[in-house]
Amino acid sequence: SENIRNLLRLKRFGFEPQSALAFLHSGGTLPAEALARMLPEPFDSWSREMGHSGVGEALSGLHEEGGFDALTASLEKALDDYCRDILFHARYSINAPENVLAYIWGKEMEVRNIRTVLVSKSAGSDKDAAGRMLRHGY
Repeated sequence: SENIRNLLRLKRFGFEPQSALAFLHSGGTLPAEALARMLPEPFDSWSREMGHSGVGEALSGLHEEGGFDALTASLEKALDDYCRDILFHARYSINAPENVLAYIWGKEMEVRNIRTVLVSKSAGSDKDAAGRMLRHGY
């Protein structure tokens, strides 16, 4: 999911696929080279390219209709929900190594939520818009 976030940011800045590889991490279910090849493609085709992976299913409902900012917010939420679902399937298993990652991820979501509330409060943002940016923690 981090590579997909990076890919969207690189697309916004107009990077070429060859130079994008330096910003992508190895590992994961999708090779960095395959992700870099998707960079010049429109976002709607990304879910087809990633259709064989679980993250492709998470992104299948996203479209570029609301502009780039709306797309970014929707993508962040879809990827966060995807990570949460992966990590929390082993929540009640005592020997699952995912528990450590789930705890760290949950703490990161808590910090993100606090930051979101403080920034939106200081900027006088709409409460409903800020509420849509909050994520479930651990």
